[in-house]
This record gives sequence, structure tokens and C-alpha cells, in this order.
Amino acid sequence: MSIDEIREKLSIAIAEDSEAWLSSLDETEPGHYGVEDWEVMITKDDIWVEVQERSFTFENAGFNFDLRIGSSNDEDGYVESFKRVVSGSGNFEFAANGKDVTVTALNLEYDLSLFE
Repeated sequence: MSIDEIREKLSIAIAEDSEAWLSSLDETEPGHYGVEDWEVMITKDDIWVEVQERSFTFENAGFNFDLRIGSSNDEDGYVESFKRVVSGSGNFEFAANGKDVTVTALNLEYDLSLFE
């Protein structure tokens, strides 16, 4: 597998790691009453890979998310959209078939202060 193929597969795996991205939203300031929607956009060009160490770093990932603010009910709360640029790092493994990669650790670096 070429380095570009690894980076492309990592970009998909990073963007689809719902556990890491959704748990990061638990740390917003101020808190919120629910995640309505979220999306991560990252390209292979923003990922650097150390194949021997099975590690990677990335920057410029676009993290777009909609949060319920103010209250959990529709009368007192509202949904607001936010956009952040996120960097991070992690580790990966090659699948037994040699054609896929699996992210085994994903560490996100971000500022989720909502109203600053």
C-alpha cells in the first residue's frame, strides 16, 4: 500500500470516528443540551504518517457541529451551528488483508469555547 493510499484511508477513518468527535463535544464551554448534527472534513494532504511507528498527525480538519443551547426543550432552547479547525495525532494498524488501516488511537487538539 502506498503512502497516499494510507493517508486516504486514514482521512476516512479519522472523519468517521464518532466516539472521539462526539466525546470531544462533552467538553464545550458553556455546556449544551444535545448534539443535533456533526461532520468532519479532512483531506489526505493534511495528514502526515510515520509508517514504521504506525502513527500519524494531522491539521486543518474542519469540525462542523450543531448543538442545542439554552434548554433541552424547543420553547426555551435553540440549535446553533459551530465550526472549528482541529489538529491531532494517533496510531493505526494495518488490517490482516493489507488493504485497510484501522485507527487504534485518536487524540484531538481543539478549543471548544463556543462563544469566544
